[in-house]
Amino acid sequence: MLKKGMFLLLTLLHGFCLWSQNSLRGTVTGSDGAPLVGATVLVKNTNIGAVADNAGVFTLNLPPGNQTLIVSYTGFGSREVAVMAGMRDVEITLEEGVTLRETVVTALGITRSEKSLGYAVAQVDGADVSKVRDANIVNQLAGRAAGVTVIGSSGNLGSSARVTIRGLRSISGNNQPLFVVDGVPMDNSNFTNFVQTLGAYGALEDSQFDYGNAIQDLNPSDIETISVLKGQAAAALYGSRGANGVIMITTKKGGKARKGIGVTVNSSLTFEQISVLPKYQFKYGGGVDLLPYGYTDNSSFYKVPYIELGSNGDTLGVYTSFDLTPVYGVDESNGTRFATSTDQHFEHLANSGYAFPNGFGQNQPNLFYRNWNSWDEWDTRNFGRSILWEAGDDPRKFFETGVTSNHNVSFEGGGEHSTFRLSYNRYDQKGIYPNSHQERNSLGFNGSLDMSKKFSAAVGINYVNTRTLGRSATGYDARGGLNPAQNFSQWWHMHLRFEFRRPETIRKPRWHHAHVEPPRPQRPQTAILGQPLLDAFQKLPARRARPRVRQRGAELENQQLAHPERARTAGLLQRIPRRANRCR
Repeated sequence: MLKKGMFLLLTLLHGFCLWSQNSLRGTVTGSDGAPLVGATVLVKNTNIGAVADNAGVFTLNLPPGNQTLIVSYTGFGSREVAVMAGMRDVEITLEEGVTLRETVVTALGITRSEKSLGYAVAQVDGADVSKVRDANIVNQLAGRAAGVTVIGSSGNLGSSARVTIRGLRSISGNNQPLFVVDGVPMDNSNFTNFVQTLGAYGALEDSQFDYGNAIQDLNPSDIETISVLKGQAAAALYGSRGANGVIMITTKKGGKARKGIGVTVNSSLTFEQISVLPKYQFKYGGGVDLLPYGYTDNSSFYKVPYIELGSNGDTLGVYTSFDLTPVYGVDESNGTRFATSTDQHFEHLANSGYAFPNGFGQNQPNLFYRNWNSWDEWDTRNFGRSILWEAGDDPRKFFETGVTSNHNVSFEGGGEHSTFRLSYNRYDQKGIYPNSHQERNSLGFNGSLDMSKKFSAAVGINYVNTRTLGRSATGYDARGGLNPAQNFSQWWHMHLRFEFRRPETIRKPRWHHAHVEPPRPQRPQTAILGQPLLDAFQKLPARRARPRVRQRGAELENQQLAHPERARTAGLLQRIPRRANRCR
């Protein structure tokens, strides 16, 4: 009985609730009487709503009491309609609102509606290019406008960026567009010469470095909008200078009638690491071969007597012991295989102009050799010492994690007839190369003053100071040490290791000896292969120095000046005509 009573009570309450709600039917039309299909109707301060159908009709179950409807439709002004309790029908008319039209900045800084233009214009918001700041603002245009191609140099401090609009128009001239910053035309050409652009080897060291371009000095936080004017019709007002298109940059200004001074502070911190490198092998060392360098006092590593034979079988020398030394007759890693046993290598030497009357001695699973620093007396730890012939440091170990910090502070304000904006930017970048760093300080000011109703004056000032240490060469480096990436891919020997990690321990700038002659290696081969960490600290101050050539009167010396790598290799192979066979 109790259960039946509760069920009846709940049924009555539910029916009372349904009776107490007010069912409202309405129509939504425009000022011309046409139904607004999809108009949204929402009961204010509730989650009750409906959408108008194809005839503009909607139906709502309103809560008890007076209610307010919020009616909205795209392109029309929203409207609030009061509905009294008990109303069953309502007709709502919306007025057409103000349609927002996208405007762009065209030539000479004139603002126009994008739909009214007869040519293509793309606009980039300044907030988009300042979210993740780049050292060069041109790199931020990549992928943001159709037809715009940006080619940058990632990882290289202060490098330039090249931009073209709708392809190339000249096979020999400049194809970059004209940049216009607040009405001032600017050139985006590189601060380098034609040799560096081609990636070729230059006679002067300065010809191998990319010193960037003028547009990279712009502070991304100061940019309001960027408009890309495509085609000659868009840039016709700039004449022949705009033949490749125009990129209009408008900087931020202060606001009029502002109460007080607005302060904006933003900072960013980014990290970068080397992404793509060639796949290096770690099976073979450098040079042509590991050949014995003999002693007659039994003082070297291998206590095995041997006889050096000439090409006709004559005895050239008899020695009681020897050290194995790399012969760098080639520049790539093409020498003796790592993990080669002494028996294997001695058998190879026995077939290459050497005789071992007492045998090879005790067989060992690996070879030991004299590295380049074992011939220098100042290196007391390695002098006269043989080390294991094994794979050295992975070139990936050379590169570091780059860290970039960017801090910007700006002040803006104005009165009824004047505006101003002052900004300061500090940019610091630690490169991926050791001992590489760039710092940039930017100071910008924009101000305007209304002299009368028809005359106003404006001024814009930008000061940029950039200091860079440790730029890497971008072209072909025949001397070595200036372009580490090329060094590792073309000249690097896989048995070598990175030495001298601290600048104070660097004493001798030359290494990688071409061959061994008493009392120590002569003619160190430094023009092609450099010690990367050593070069990173020692060669930087001398990068702007004029090359010095010491004349020795030999014909080979003149050949070295024109083709240094070919002359050195030829000279070495002439000295070891029968020792070029490699032990694999």
